[in-house]
Amino acid sequence: EQEVGLVQRQDALHWQVSGTLTRDGAGVAVLDVIVRDAQGAPLAGLSADARLAHPADDRLDRVFAVRSAAGGVFHGAAAAQPGQWELIVDFYRGDQRVFRSRSRVSLR
Repeated sequence: EQEVGLVQRQDALHWQVSGTLTRDGAGVAVLDVIVRDAQGAPLAGLSADARLAHPADDRLDRVFAVRSAAGGVFHGAAAAQPGQWELIVDFYRGDQRVFRSRSRVSLR
């Protein structure tokens, strides 16, 4: 029930999350994410957690070490195998999660 309320509040925000998932020269998965408000302005004052969730075995999940690079811009890296993943990025204001972005990604 609490999750339903969070989803409804999240939908009302109309935030836009975009990002790229690439590999660096050492083969590490690199994540760059930008979160913007409904008007397209970068959102400051947030922190973020990100992970690659394996579709079949959560023991294979990989957590990104995420840092804020600028207002609304986050950068992270993780060791991850090639394949299909669900990328989950949670945004926080203080200790409270205010937004969750989920997307299917393919990592080469």
